[in-house]
Amino acid sequence: MKPPTEVYLDFSDFDVVPFLMSDPLPHGITVSEPSTVIQASESTGGIFLSVLISFPAGVASSMVATWLCEHLKKSGKPKTTINKNEVVFEEHRVIRFVEETITHQYRQHGSRSEDNE
Repeated sequence: MKPPTEVYLDFSDFDVVPFLMSDPLPHGITVSEPSTVIQASESTGGIFLSVLISFPAGVASSMVATWLCEHLKKSGKPKTTINKNEVVFEEHRVIRFVEETITHQYRQHGSRSEDNE
């Protein structure tokens, strides 16, 4: 059985995160409680609100991204900074961001299943 897909998101705008917790989640998707992360770096440091979105291997990342976009739009803002990237709340942009983030995090940390073999 494949492990779930996990996407770590660090938000610099704390006001948008509560909108991810406001409605029932689609079946199989979980969102962690937000945690505060402090990164010390002269050029990219800051205080972020971090969440982990997890979903089963069979669920399309585009569906998760569409859900994410719909909830972020409820903040009334047109965009925010996630993982140090400006993300405009347009479905195609959020889908691309989520897919690129999953790819980047997979390359950076490898597959959990590889770690367990």
